[in-house]
Amino acid sequence: MLYGVVEEHLESFYRALGEHGTTLPAFAHAEFERYLRCGRLEHGFVRVKCTGCRHEHLVAFSCKCRGLCPSCGARRMAETAAGLVERVYPRPRASVGAVLPLAATLGRSPRARLCSPGCSGW
Repeated sequence: MLYGVVEEHLESFYRALGEHGTTLPAFAHAEFERYLRCGRLEHGFVRVKCTGCRHEHLVAFSCKCRGLCPSCGARRMAETAAGLVERVYPRPRASVGAVLPLAATLGRSPRARLCSPGCSGW
């Protein structure tokens, strides 16, 4: 749906910006153009072949945009999450904590001064 809206209205959007005396930054213009070429076989592809059954499949090149393209953004997000799971989270972490009795913590509370004079804590 987004692709159809961008494809249909991009030129009129550029014209409307021109009528108001402004333009898009070069990187934003390039992002729109790459998005419109993303996943289209006529803009480049690679042929992959299964070594077992010899079946061939065409895979279109992607735009690798981060901001506009939902499929490339989702792919990048999945790759980042997989990298975090593989490289960051498996590392063992030591966690040290202390448990204090409730009576010992009530007087140290930052809210202790907000209590009434008859209250010894919260």
